[in-house]
Amino acid sequence: MSYSKQALSWAEKNLVGKSVYHPELKKKIHFTRQGVKHAVSARSNRKKAAFIYDVKGLLKNSVLIDIQKDKKGRKQIKNIYIFFSEWTFEGKKYFAKMLVREGVNGSVYYDHVIIKKKSLD
Repeated sequence: MSYSKQALSWAEKNLVGKSVYHPELKKKIHFTRQGVKHAVSARSNRKKAAFIYDVKGLLKNSVLIDIQKDKKGRKQIKNIYIFFSEWTFEGKKYFAKMLVREGVNGSVYYDHVIIKKKSLD
């Protein structure tokens, strides 16, 4: 089984239907099957698949860095929240930019992650 499939299987059992409270946002961020599938599967690689195992704690302790409107103009999305955290994978440090969507109903859902190698150069 591929890393992505293993990670998705784990996420479906351990994240889907659960949430994490973000103190800065003052809201719960919910994990849906669609959200974790998108996060694990879109442009997937081993690093991105491994991230899902740590996402709950990283999201809970992340810093809100921006609030944007949906670039695609979808009416059902009120805001896109962008969070930042540091993450270590195989001894290397990375920046993790996590995207969370707020629906017009006020519910907030985990959506996506972008991982970049940390460099001070």
